[in-house]
Amino acid sequence: SVQRLEKELIEQMLKSTNYNKAQTAKELGLNKSVLYSKIRKYGL
Repeated sequence: SVQRLEKELIEQMLKSTNYNKAQTAKELGLNKSVLYSKIRKYGL
């Protein structure tokens, strides 16, 4: 599903940035607040 893919992408990007959320948001083209809400949503 799209949600599963989104979760996997965010998880991979977090790992590749050593869990730097600001950098992860930038790499994914997301606002930090959007990323934070998705992290909570997916329990990352």
